[in-house]
Amino acid sequence: MQPSGQRIKYFRNKLGWTQSQLAHRSGYSERLIRRAEAGEPLSEQTAVDLAAALSTGERKVTVNDFSTDPKALAATFVQSYDLYGRELMPYCEHFLADDFQFNCFGDPASPLTGQWLGKAGMQQWLDTFFGIFQRPIGFRLEPKYLGDGNSITARYLDMFTFQELVSPKIWVNLHFEFESGQLKILNDEYDTLAGQVFLEAVANRLGGASPEH
Repeated sequence: MQPSGQRIKYFRNKLGWTQSQLAHRSGYSERLIRRAEAGEPLSEQTAVDLAAALSTGERKVTVNDFSTDPKALAATFVQSYDLYGRELMPYCEHFLADDFQFNCFGDPASPLTGQWLGKAGMQQWLDTFFGIFQRPIGFRLEPKYLGDGNSITARYLDMFTFQELVSPKIWVNLHFEFESGQLKILNDEYDTLAGQVFLEAVANRLGGASPEH
């Protein structure tokens, strides 16, 4: 297999190990560890052995962790949301874990707030969101990505419309948690104050009723 040497190095550094220590614990030579971290091909068994050596009781490392780039997957998710809205799932569902969780924070009374489970739950949230709001035509996100390893945060400003109402720019932080090369948890943190003000304007437009999809 063709591993990402940077990913192997990342997990080694997380444990505070030298290349020599990883070699000793995995049963391979230090030369092989240097080659692996340089991105040279590994046999499947060698990759399995390195993953086992880098695993702990709190965090299991798998071969998939060596061959995926969480930051690139997070960027795929954000770009798909930006370009395709409620139709993003065909572009992202292949890297969502079976027990994927999407957590949207905010006012408990909002139909968007809460925990949404699995791929079906993610699609349900998208249907709910885009059943209420649209995004301005021509408006594009300019995300910045922070973090490394399996924890990535995407930060950007977003805008929404309801009929002729247009929201202010609202800051959003999407916190991605990957495990074994798949997206396990996605936490949606946003400017709840600005969001609530806009939701109240929408509710007033609807005659005081809470927006429903």
